Amino acid sequence: MRILNVCVYNPPLSAASWRIDNVSRILESSGHDVEHVHYSRNPPGSSRDSASGLRHIKFVKASYLTVHAEHLRIVAKENIDLVYANTHRACFCSILGGMAGASLVFDMHGDIVGESLMSRGVLRPRLTDFPSWAKNSLIDNLAIHSSDRIICVSRRLANDLLKRGIPDECVTYATNGVNLGLFTSSRTHEIDGLRNELGLQGKTVFGYLGGSHKWQGVDSLVEAANATRIRNVAFLFVGGVTSRRTCNSVFLPHVPREAVPRYYSLCDVLVLPRPAHPATEHAAPTKFAEYLSMGKPVLVTDVGDPADYVREHRCGLVVGDNTPACLAEGIRKMAEAGDSTLKEMGLRARRLAENEFDWTKIGARIVKAIENRRT
Repeated sequence: MRILNVCVYNPPLSAASWRIDNVSRILESSGHDVEHVHYSRNPPGSSRDSASGLRHIKFVKASYLTVHAEHLRIVAKENIDLVYANTHRACFCSILGGMAGASLVFDMHGDIVGESLMSRGVLRPRLTDFPSWAKNSLIDNLAIHSSDRIICVSRRLANDLLKRGIPDECVTYATNGVNLGLFTSSRTHEIDGLRNELGLQGKTVFGYLGGSHKWQGVDSLVEAANATRIRNVAFLFVGGVTSRRTCNSVFLPHVPREAVPRYYSLCDVLVLPRPAHPATEHAAPTKFAEYLSMGKPVLVTDVGDPADYVREHRCGLVVGDNTPACLAEGIRKMAEAGDSTLKEMGLRARRLAENEFDWTKIGARIVKAIENRRT
């Protein structure tokens, strides 16, 4: 099958770019002939952005007004059988491909309407938010109703589509996965060396690795750490701008992706402090799969699929919300749980990663979905 893998610009090394790259590899390794096209108003320099992982990308300069004609031309010229559109905007750019006989599969990374509102700090649109809300709502509806198959990153997102009247056979759940071989615990001497280097020896370490965007809820976790005065409990935050220390916390800047498992390894509990919002309810944070794969117990807020999985598989603790007080109480409970309890939670976390978040299994689900799509 000739597949056109479509994306719009995503920052290199972002969670979205990692998913897009993984899916592209899966499509190619399954025996399909895959072309990659990247629509952008200002195509970035190939020398910088080829490092994001995608291979053989054709960058096409296009606006909202010209992209549909460009896409239709490419689909017809390349005799494309199926368009695999990554994200809402890529799917919107691809909706006319059917006129040239191509099926459309929409990889739905999240809730574009909710994400737009969250970036503005609101739950529902104000008058000043209406133009953006209307545009994103239109893109959302056109993308969903133009697609032959929709791949959803979360179970809650899939359920939301079913409630909106999308047939069950057109919806596939395929979350953000993890490389189980890469995200596994480092050797003991390496962990001990890094703990000593950071001054965390003999501590129960609660860790967070990732960005500090408002949908991550990191500020609340930092406040909870500042309020925690439990002997031998410390906190590690990786992903900031500079290095610094407080009485019980170590802050480190961004580290290369290949180094991330080392920092996960030295933590005893990994934290996902996301706030409640429609955008976070439908999202699938990549770091959750990584946390599980490391065999670490996880402390999560009662938001989205991660909370459901932690409850179902007893691999951590779910707290009510991401207020500093609530997170601090969860920290206290996990610190008092004892080493054996935390170890058991960690073992269950790794089993969950192997059963549900292995990219090999997720990839097989995606391939099956596109090969058995509605036509």
